[in-house]
Amino acid sequence: MTTYTYTPPSPGYGKSWFDPLIWSTGTVPNASDADVFINTITNIGTGEVQNSGINIAAGSSVTVNSLFVENNAVFLLGSLTAGDLTLGGGGSISMSEGAALAAGDITVTGGAIIAAGTLGADNVVLADGGAMTAGQGGVVATFDTLTLNDGSLGGGAYGNLSLTTDPGAFSNLVNGVLDGGTYNATDFGLSSDTTGVQPGDPQGILLNVGGGNITSLLADVSLQGNASIYSFDTTSNSYVDMTTTLQEIQQEGSLTLSNGSFEFGALDIDGALNLTGSVLVSSSSIHISDTGVVGGLGVINGPVDNDGVINVGMPGGFSPSSLSIQGPLTGDGVIHIFGRDHFTYGSGYTLNIAGASSNDVIFDDSRATLIIGDPDSFTGTLTPYAGTADGTLAGNVVLKDVNFSSATASYLGSATGGTLTVNDGTSVVTLQLSGNFNNSSFALSEGRTFSSDPPTTKIVINYVCFVTGTLIRTDRGDVAVEELAVGDRVMTASGALQPVTWIGQRTLTGIADAAQAAAWPVRVKAGAFGTNRPDRDLLLSAGHAVCVDVMGEMFVPVGRLVNGGTIARVPMDTVTYWHVELDQHDVLLSNNLPSESYLDVGNRAWFSGLGTDLPDAAAQDSGRYARPFVDNGPIVEAIRLRLAEQARRIGWADTSDMDVHLVVDGVRVDGDMDGDLARFIFPATAREVVLRSHCFVPAHADIEGDQRALGICLTGLTLSDGLRAERTVTIDHAMFDSQHALEQGGGRQWRWTKGAMRLDPALWDGLRSHVILRLDMLASSGRRWVAPVQQEDMSMPASNVVALRA
Repeated sequence: MTTYTYTPPSPGYGKSWFDPLIWSTGTVPNASDADVFINTITNIGTGEVQNSGINIAAGSSVTVNSLFVENNAVFLLGSLTAGDLTLGGGGSISMSEGAALAAGDITVTGGAIIAAGTLGADNVVLADGGAMTAGQGGVVATFDTLTLNDGSLGGGAYGNLSLTTDPGAFSNLVNGVLDGGTYNATDFGLSSDTTGVQPGDPQGILLNVGGGNITSLLADVSLQGNASIYSFDTTSNSYVDMTTTLQEIQQEGSLTLSNGSFEFGALDIDGALNLTGSVLVSSSSIHISDTGVVGGLGVINGPVDNDGVINVGMPGGFSPSSLSIQGPLTGDGVIHIFGRDHFTYGSGYTLNIAGASSNDVIFDDSRATLIIGDPDSFTGTLTPYAGTADGTLAGNVVLKDVNFSSATASYLGSATGGTLTVNDGTSVVTLQLSGNFNNSSFALSEGRTFSSDPPTTKIVINYVCFVTGTLIRTDRGDVAVEELAVGDRVMTASGALQPVTWIGQRTLTGIADAAQAAAWPVRVKAGAFGTNRPDRDLLLSAGHAVCVDVMGEMFVPVGRLVNGGTIARVPMDTVTYWHVELDQHDVLLSNNLPSESYLDVGNRAWFSGLGTDLPDAAAQDSGRYARPFVDNGPIVEAIRLRLAEQARRIGWADTSDMDVHLVVDGVRVDGDMDGDLARFIFPATAREVVLRSHCFVPAHADIEGDQRALGICLTGLTLSDGLRAERTVTIDHAMFDSQHALEQGGGRQWRWTKGAMRLDPALWDGLRSHVILRLDMLASSGRRWVAPVQQEDMSMPASNVVALRA
């Protein structure tokens, strides 16, 4: 036997197997007695691994006794025959369409075979994360035996992984139980001429291995789109989709369904069923046992008997934003509605229960929403979100067919829970709640989106109020709000002095996540309303009204004036809210900006966590305000235009530049921009590539506009290596489902990003050396504010905060 070791003058891609200079012997290994080692090569100076790619060209043939590859790649375009083949961590063989690989024993431990063409072996073991995935055009693989010891199989994205073994020789499928390993059947929606799969053909992983049709899972399986796992049925002489035969997900098994419609018979879930992207799951019946978990987003069509846990939004991702259960929901289980990713600033996740339900619902996010389609048949207990140290409870409940225009609500309970009764004059709905509430904890509004929708009533369980660190003008100068006391005399905007009659205080903690954005203060930059108005950065709650002179002085909630620049929400983990009450409602000077004093509209008890009285109508009479109160319409729009002009005067600039760039394996990569096109170049070895940009919110320019945080508007992308390979990815590709919903008009389709989008490395598998990425975009009117470069930072420390309207 002769040993050959890969010892190139310098590592890198594009090496030829037939170059003698890269081998230790100075000769090319191509003989039945050759033992070949392509080991890890490290940079002596830095200790970093240096990868290489060694090509076996099309039309050429290599024969060796054994081949070991670690932290390097062999690109097989021709044929390779090996007595034994071992792939260690980071080692791979990437086969091109038409390639051929034959071996005695194949062991993949932490490495990968990207298989295309034909593949044959006696015994194959995939262990410790070792993977076999179908490459371009798919692969026909024939083995005597196949074993997955924590290994994985993948197919469908670029072609089928078609596996044949001796009958019963696939040890992971016995008597219909798929046991151990990971299986990924992925449909990326690429055209049939790149996958070799025609519409209607089985797509994904095809198992002709014996062991029966798949009826039970003890493995981790992912199915996307039209792809699935198929077992060959000798009776019908055809492949059978596992979704038509599956009956059980065992306790240690999991099934993930993505971006497609999936239909099952009766399904028992003792393990995990995960839904991601746009998913429709239909079943004659689903039973979730006390060990079972269903999580994610999409639609479940059919009766669900839940004795376990349903998690809404986990592990779902961005889009869609809801889980809808269309059939009756029975059992003693519980449902959690979780929060959204930090790139999302809109509403939280939504659970839509169309029919009767006995499950308890827990709100794990202040913006979480429960839509109850049949309120009379809902018997579960609701536990609103209590994410702050002081126990503040929050959430949203929509009652369908309950008319808001005539609805009233009343609450009766103790410190641990009680009953909320909603009466619209026609129907009476009772909801059981867990937690300490009073009548003022609940506000009713209209929950429907369009006037043509059936009547609905939305119940908002929430909090409002003031903050710490703001300087209030008094007869002894400017005093921090937390240092004021009852009896102190404060100066109003008219110059009069009024005594402080009451001070309220409450601290919210643990609100840094975007799910708590409703509790974040609004920052008003120094000079945002004019010279020294305010004279330093001011933090207010969104509901706190400032006094603006436009055709006379009037109060406007500062949250209605947010522009994303000089007036913007700022995340904080801890905020102490205050409010100062005078003998009568008036205008205070806070950091020299006119703003309102406290007006009791029935929420005084919020500051102490007590109180049971529903606010009376007189307390909400606009006549009690010291100035006219407006929160929408042409006056507010005029104020917003005036604030934009003031922002420019103090050095702020609005720009359409969203700073589009990539982050490639942790390193920023800038590209070339030309109108609606952008081009980036990065190494084909990259594994983590994220498209990033700034975001803008249309509502910051138009108060009635879109509330979404929008990045760039994509219509598609193209990847190539500048040689022969080029791939076009359309905007309806599943990868884009993590971004905003697909939109269309004028014969075009597009998606807005959310400021960050991870690109799937499978998109550039097989590309050589470098990837050239071209983004196709739509010219947009999106603009964002940019602060003056040398602006002095007069903002308060994060531990200080200002007064919010309770």
